[in-house]
Amino acid sequence: MNLFYNYDSISEIYDELMQFIPYKGWAKYVNELFFQHSGRGNRVLDLGGGTGNLSIPLSEMGFDVLLIDKSYKMLLEAQKKILGRRVSVLCSDIRHLALRDTYDFAV
Repeated sequence: MNLFYNYDSISEIYDELMQFIPYKGWAKYVNELFFQHSGRGNRVLDLGGGTGNLSIPLSEMGFDVLLIDKSYKMLLEAQKKILGRRVSVLCSDIRHLALRDTYDFAV
């Protein structure tokens, strides 16, 4: 039994399906928590970040975001939206990450 959904099949309609999720409010909450508990650094991992809906407002708040998702097609959708923003993408299974750099927090 496969417990992991293949998001490639819905990548083109994912944003429409998720349009009611308050990503900007979520990003604001993450920002407040980060500065309340740490306050240092600005490097963020967005694990399973899909089409970048959380990465974008975090980048607008001044964070450098590495958006990681297992779905190549979800990342293609993200790349359409992140041009000129402080967001990089990596196609990888977050259960098996081997990153060279360090990050200040992950969402």
